[in-house]
Amino acid sequence: MTQALRHLINDLQGNMEVIGLFLERPNDVIEKYGIEGIEKELLLTRNIEGLTQVGLTKKSAYVAMSGAH
Repeated sequence: MTQALRHLINDLQGNMEVIGLFLERPNDVIEKYGIEGIEKELLLTRNIEGLTQVGLTKKSAYVAMSGAH
């Protein structure tokens, strides 16, 4: 997992501004954090299993992708 993805996931678990922007315009947020390639694709498709394969725990992936904060 890249540092950029780690940073975004951390922010998606508590930064309400980032959470709101990610729900409205995920591509813009992903680009702002400099996430590219497979990680970008996994985020845009909300692929929980794929995110766990690149290093996230299932819990972190679910929380970050759910928007339920």
